[in-house]
Amino acid sequence: MSRRRNSTWIAAALALLSAGAAAGDSTRPEPVLEAGVRRDLGEIQQNWSEWLASYELKDYEAEELALEAILERLDELGMTGLPELSIAASARAVDSARLGDARGSARALAAAERLDPGRAEIAFARAAIERQEGSWWSFVISTLEGYVKVLESPLKRRLLLHNAVLWLLMTALLGGCVFVAMLMAVRGPALFGSLLQALRRVVPAPVGMLFLVVLLLWPIALSSGVLVIALNWSVFLWAYAQRSERWVLATLWVLFGLTPLILDEQRRRVSVELSPMARAVEASRRGHLEGRLFADLERLKILLPDSPAVNQLVADQYRRAGQCDRSIDLYKQLVETEPRNAAAWIDLGACHFLRGEYDEAIEYFRRGASLDEDVAQGHFNLSLAYSELYDFSESERALARAQRLDSSRVAEWLEESSSKGVAEVSGGLKRAAAVRRELRRSWILEDDSAAWSSPLQDYLSMPIAVVGLLLSFLAGRLLPKGHLEAQAPPLVDWGSKWGGFYRVLVPGIPELEAGESVRAVAAVTLFAGLLLIPWIGVYGYRLPWGFEPEVSLGWVATVIGIPLFFMWRWRRESAS
Repeated sequence: MSRRRNSTWIAAALALLSAGAAAGDSTRPEPVLEAGVRRDLGEIQQNWSEWLASYELKDYEAEELALEAILERLDELGMTGLPELSIAASARAVDSARLGDARGSARALAAAERLDPGRAEIAFARAAIERQEGSWWSFVISTLEGYVKVLESPLKRRLLLHNAVLWLLMTALLGGCVFVAMLMAVRGPALFGSLLQALRRVVPAPVGMLFLVVLLLWPIALSSGVLVIALNWSVFLWAYAQRSERWVLATLWVLFGLTPLILDEQRRRVSVELSPMARAVEASRRGHLEGRLFADLERLKILLPDSPAVNQLVADQYRRAGQCDRSIDLYKQLVETEPRNAAAWIDLGACHFLRGEYDEAIEYFRRGASLDEDVAQGHFNLSLAYSELYDFSESERALARAQRLDSSRVAEWLEESSSKGVAEVSGGLKRAAAVRRELRRSWILEDDSAAWSSPLQDYLSMPIAVVGLLLSFLAGRLLPKGHLEAQAPPLVDWGSKWGGFYRVLVPGIPELEAGESVRAVAAVTLFAGLLLIPWIGVYGYRLPWGFEPEVSLGWVATVIGIPLFFMWRWRRESAS
């Protein structure tokens, strides 16, 4: 769950940057698991305890036997990975390396790779071990490898995308606020002088000055004062801004209006992504046996009882685990609502085949193959079912048809048929994205306390933004001396005081004073973006790390990016 901090104005302005996922109801339905599945799950737990004991005793032969038993049970359940055990083995490897047991560390890492191949956490654990050993180049390579593998995880990839959107919003808002502050520094003297001169006609000078100070600084009293004060100033500065500068001010108001809508949609999406049901869907799709997988799938079934996509996905998972009774019931419900679902018919036939009911299997295989003649699984499975009934001529015809459709996959299925039986379509596992969309449509956030009390949380922000823009246009017409020619010079001529260093080290203001407003906005926004990259991990959505990397790429990007930014400004200043 993402952590929420409120120590700066950014947290108030972007209230949902740190909104975590709603965990939902703590009570989960218990799945009805057949004796064989319960036995396999229990044996995995027992074998894992044996592996831990053997690892501690350095009994390598017993350790290998326990690991082989775990993988054998996992294969019987039709799954390909045990992420939680893989992460635990990675942690053991790091602990062993810290104690100087290099051989044990290497064996634990190898076990982690076998329990769930290709995990980013394994690469991060290897990097931690290499750092302890002083192999710095290998440490860098393993860390980069881990980050590349992070992108292979759909969940982490989607969360990174959400964080990138949040970073863009934060950068744009912060850049816009700083630009307004710079504009006030350059245009402020003319603005303040003209307003004070107008007020002197109706009130004494001290009263007029106090009124202007209150008028310009009142948003400081608000929790999100920095953002609101920038919007407040933009109304008065409109009359003193160039056309390109007015575009920036208008964009800031538009961002103010759109930000809560974007954040609310993100919150809904991330709440779904991190919910136990969505995690179970993703685990099923990838073949990962995690935690209370079957219980969370049953909970998903209760939440979306009329969803064909959910029915098919849950049926596929039960069939893959060998629970044919449960999957047959679900497939029959599915084909009633989706009678042209070829994958469901073929997988329903696969369930009957596994139960030795070959006549029923042939009927369903034929139905699926007739609905989609390009699906090779239907014809291949017909071949197997006919062979079981000793109808070898029909078996050969069906096999030839399957080979014409997909000869390479048929060759793979023939190699696996002796151990795994029929070829499965698993169409429900391919509907994970559709299930997530249905979850988003039906999702109700249960953590009402996570809502942040701020102007941006209110959906009136868009009408307020429209009113703000109208007030800006009105101020441009009504404010006195709203012409660039009437502006007073800056209070301090920093350019003549510090020369080129000033233009290099102070992004934005030198460009603004020179009338280069577009370059001013670009400079300050780029600098703000570089500063904010590491803070996305604090204010954004935290990735569900199993083994967190020791080096944050965000800090690396900032530490490298800021010197390059100033080097670029120095080269540009030198060239000019």
